[in-house]
Amino acid sequence: MNAELAFVLAFVALVAHGAFGMDTEDAELDEMENEKLAVNGAGTPHQFGCSDEGKWKGSCDIAKNYSLVQVADWTNECDPWRVFVHANDSTNGNVTFSNGAWTCPEKYRSVSGCGDFRTDPRKKTCAKPVHLKSDCSERIVVTAPEPLLPQKHVCTQRPIFYENVNTAGKVTPPIVGRHRLFWAKWGEYEYIPPQRWLHNSEHGAAIFLYHPCLDEESKCKLRRYIQKWQAKMQANPTKGGSSKMSGEFRFIMTPFSNLQTGLAVSMWGELFMTKCFDELELDAFITRNYRNAWEDYSTSGKYSHLHVDIDEMATHCAPALDDSSAVGVAIAHPTGVLRPVGTQELDALKDELASLRTLVGGTQEFDALKDELASLRTLVYVSATCVLVLLLALGGVGALLVRRSSLKASQTTESELGRLAAGC
Repeated sequence: MNAELAFVLAFVALVAHGAFGMDTEDAELDEMENEKLAVNGAGTPHQFGCSDEGKWKGSCDIAKNYSLVQVADWTNECDPWRVFVHANDSTNGNVTFSNGAWTCPEKYRSVSGCGDFRTDPRKKTCAKPVHLKSDCSERIVVTAPEPLLPQKHVCTQRPIFYENVNTAGKVTPPIVGRHRLFWAKWGEYEYIPPQRWLHNSEHGAAIFLYHPCLDEESKCKLRRYIQKWQAKMQANPTKGGSSKMSGEFRFIMTPFSNLQTGLAVSMWGELFMTKCFDELELDAFITRNYRNAWEDYSTSGKYSHLHVDIDEMATHCAPALDDSSAVGVAIAHPTGVLRPVGTQELDALKDELASLRTLVGGTQEFDALKDELASLRTLVYVSATCVLVLLLALGGVGALLVRRSSLKASQTTESELGRLAAGC
């Protein structure tokens, strides 16, 4: 090996190890992507969601004795999104990055706040697309407790870090945690950081996170699924009332860097992850957790950087949202949670019940049930009692036909079925 070649190899090795001032964080592989959300190693918590080591020394807004170094006081300086931020990808507008002795390093400044765009996946390339399978079932559910802190909000001048959950090169999104003062406008985003959408989650929203390499077909499925929920909420006549399934559907849709599955739904304290697209599983999770957060607040937020119109995005999807996907009523789900169905499916159920009525002798009970279902076509929900009646009618008709004579003498009679139907 000649001297020139040896020098070149030595130079390359020095650069790779940061000997010439290269930030080693930028040189780390995607297998260590969790360091983008976290500074500490796996299993080591970030007290107060911050770090006081290395380049981040002095960045914490809460001292170790729990006193406040910087108060998140809802002023324009603390978070300019209180009014509006005139910014884009090349300028941060009126967002400021200094407070006291701390100044955010220039490379970590963003329109959302210090360090928030460290996990921006938009410029990443994909070796192969990620696809959400429809012929499978996977459910990974993670629960996290409510954090108790001197203050949850963090001004834009200071960074926020989340725990490093080591999952062999893949990332588990935050479920609860500290966040910026002003939450985001409901809707789809080219990208929005967790420092913003966690506040939306705290307000009871469903946060739909997808792998940056998710294929267009799968993203279209997700958009149509969200549109289904929007239709469901708008169809509910209880506007602003006690029903939590009314009003504007609170959601955020955004890519999430190195997500360990193709899709995740984060809902303040609860996280659902899957490689499959199973609407029944998604419906069950959202119905159980929607608006069950620390704050039930419906107003859309002011942060809107990289917001896109989900309806406009969906126009490029095929097939378009049709009537069968719109929400009419709900039927029972195996987990015990109501599943939304469309008018076409309801019509099929109604016809089936008409045939069943003829088979069992045209009882008044089945006539009443048929009329009840017809009137429910324009409503949103079937009560739990009606669901039981529907299941008995559809699932138990074979037994009714075979054992008709014995059923008349038993306690579980058609008249009892009628009594349940009357309770709807």
